[in-house]
Amino acid sequence: MDLVREILMESEALPSDNCGGTVLVVEGVDGATLDAHIRLMDEAGLLNVDYMSGEPGSTAYVESLTWEGHDFLDAIRDDSIWMKVKSRVAETVGTASFDMLMALALALAKEKLGLH
Repeated sequence: MDLVREILMESEALPSDNCGGTVLVVEGVDGATLDAHIRLMDEAGLLNVDYMSGEPGSTAYVESLTWEGHDFLDAIRDDSIWMKVKSRVAETVGTASFDMLMALALALAKEKLGLH
């Protein structure tokens, strides 16, 4: 999930007129791993992705974040909240679905804002 967070941050920094998309590069991550995560994030509705040949299985070009992608990034952007999310998951269940991570991040953000 750290890589998902990094991809969201890199995608948010893309220009707003990014038609055709951009092949993202994340330091220390090989292209195949990055591409696989981008494809999953496209399927999850976090990213708008264009594929070179027009179909999944070819090079993935990130165009932008979706509304859901922006929401998830906003929920986990704060480093202290992100560390708490990862810590709670590791201490309790070990792994968690995207929906559970989102719910936990939102609960921690509400707690930080005093909105119980």
